[in-house]
Amino acid sequence: MDPCNRFRMFLVPFVMGIAFIFADVSQALALRCTALSGDDRYSILYTVQAMHQAKIQRQGALITVFEIGGGDPALNGALLYIRIEHNDQAFVWKTGLNVHSIQQLSTGPENTLDIRAKEDFLDSNNMVISREVSYKIHFYLNNDTLEDAIFVENSPKIN
Repeated sequence: MDPCNRFRMFLVPFVMGIAFIFADVSQALALRCTALSGDDRYSILYTVQAMHQAKIQRQGALITVFEIGGGDPALNGALLYIRIEHNDQAFVWKTGLNVHSIQQLSTGPENTLDIRAKEDFLDSNNMVISREVSYKIHFYLNNDTLEDAIFVENSPKIN
C-alpha cells in the first residue's frame, strides 16, 4: 500500500473521532437562537418526523417542538425546531439540538420549556449507546409580547 493510502486510512477514523467529540461538546454549550424568517419557518414541515406540544397556562403561550429529519438516523437524526405562539405572534427557531427522540416536554417557571430526550453517542469501543438528556429552552415575553430569541442550555435530569 502506498504512503498516501496509508495516511488516508489513518486520517479518516481520526477525523471522524474528532468530529464525534466536537458534536458531543457542541450540545454541551448554551446558545442563543434567533427566529427563522419568511418561508424558512414553513420549509421544515416537509421533513417532520414527530411533533410535541405544551401550553404554558398562565401566559397562554402554545409551544410546539418538531423532530425534523436530516441527521444520521443511525445516530440521533432528529433535529429539534421549536415554534411558540403567543398573542397573535408566532416564531420558529432551529435549536441546534440533534437527538434520537423526545421522551417528555414540561413547562417550568419563568417562561421555560424542559425537554427530556433520548440521545445516541459512541462509547470508547465505537458502539452506539443511548442516554437520557435534558435541555432547557428559555423564551422571553416583554410586556406580554413574544421576543424573537430563545436560549437553549443543558439542564439537570428531569424527574
